[in-house]
Amino acid sequence: MPERKKLGEILLEAGAITEKQLREALEDQRKYGGKLGEILIDRRYISERAYLRALSQQLKIPAIDFTKSTIPEQVIHMVPQEIQERHNVFPVATKRTARGNVLVLAMGDPTNVAVQDEIRFMTGYHIEPVIALESVIRQVIRDYWYRQEGKDKAMTVK
Repeated sequence: MPERKKLGEILLEAGAITEKQLREALEDQRKYGGKLGEILIDRRYISERAYLRALSQQLKIPAIDFTKSTIPEQVIHMVPQEIQERHNVFPVATKRTARGNVLVLAMGDPTNVAVQDEIRFMTGYHIEPVIALESVIRQVIRDYWYRQEGKDKAMTVK
């Protein structure tokens, strides 16, 4: 099995960052810790979207575009608001597969298996993560749970 490409390599190949920017960010990571992508964003070397694309490519996990999604309300309610806010996740779809019922879950960190296990145990559904920007997930949670006017049967993100 081929080794997974590093995030920095993917961003370099895409022309999103320079070698100098990567070296500086890696030095920050060695000194202070943290995720390389977040350091690159904090230094304003890349946008959150560039980070999302690279992470999706690296992990081979699809990214979700909430602007093109309609999410049934019953799916959203499968995971309590408190859990969505605590773990920065948002349920987006369900489907039936040969292995059973699956909940498609937008996650800022789709590698967090502990969160997936918690939600799998809570819902009884297998979890299929998709990547979304953490800031976008926070906004979608606010838009859904804190909107003032009536409830629709589905949520369409603008």
